[in-house]
Amino acid sequence: MSKKPRRKLGDVASGIREMAAPTPVSAVEPIHEATRPRENVDASGVRPRGFNLRKERVEKPHQSVYAHPVVFRELRKIAAAEGVKPQELYREGLREVFRRRGMDFDALDRGEEI
Repeated sequence: MSKKPRRKLGDVASGIREMAAPTPVSAVEPIHEATRPRENVDASGVRPRGFNLRKERVEKPHQSVYAHPVVFRELRKIAAAEGVKPQELYREGLREVFRRRGMDFDALDRGEEI
């Protein structure tokens, strides 16, 4: 049983040099039209109808509320009974807090300063 011959550093380096050599342009296959990325504009430079109709989403800071899980369960029940999401109930509570203090929650939520 004979051992495989060990590769020498020179052999490895020459293989790396061959791999790193630039490929001639004539050897590169042209991109098929079906695989080319589609542009968002047509030939006249106008976006197709219905493209990107949604407004850009603006991220708002997240703040956690800590309460017993029973509180959140009851809030979910109330929200389900009223046909809204719990988030709307949280906002309703914030509106009430700011109203009692003479501030407009909706104006603040739009980013308006007092």
